[in-house]
Amino acid sequence: ALLTAAADGVARADPRIHGTFVLVFDGSGSMIGATGATGGITKIGVAQTFAKKLFRRLGREGRVEGGLIVFGAGQDRSAGAEIGCRDVSVQFGIRPIDERMAATAAATIGATPARGFTPLGRAVDTAVGLLGAAGGSLVLVTDMEETCEDTSGEHACDVLARANATRRPADRVYVDSIVVARAAKMNMAAVERLRACTSAQVLQLTDTVDAEAASMP
Repeated sequence: ALLTAAADGVARADPRIHGTFVLVFDGSGSMIGATGATGGITKIGVAQTFAKKLFRRLGREGRVEGGLIVFGAGQDRSAGAEIGCRDVSVQFGIRPIDERMAATAAATIGATPARGFTPLGRAVDTAVGLLGAAGGSLVLVTDMEETCEDTSGEHACDVLARANATRRPADRVYVDSIVVARAAKMNMAAVERLRACTSAQVLQLTDTVDAEAASMP
């Protein structure tokens, strides 16, 4: 698996992963909120720490191909939901993750603001398109404060069900991990819904120390 250690410290090897992944990163406005941890740590800061460290580790290992999608960062909330709920940007498509590409990904993630809406379902659909017929895995880095799916009908669970309806196990699109940058008081219903339909491991991160540890095998 891309990630083999959950937040509870239990190592988990997942044979579903077959070498190609897309990291889907949340740049929505709610990510600017505090995690509740000491020192005024923001959700976007925790998410950036995790994602940058993950790419850098994968770059050193040089064994996988991957892509990066950012959603919610291109438009602020003043753009309105019609525009904001289409705000999904492919930062780079599937390619070998070497140290140079990992550095590019880390820089992109580090410069991602927390601005707009949360079109998670559309972002997952875009990631499915990047993976193509061969399938692969998704790592979702988000606070799960959805602002688009209920009105668009494009919930990530529905997107994945459609994508996998005619695929064999070897070319399915799986969610490797749902990495939740979370506030101290958070309704976990949205996380549980996504976990239930994907069978993915959930990592709950509230500070940068946890984020760094979670990005390592």
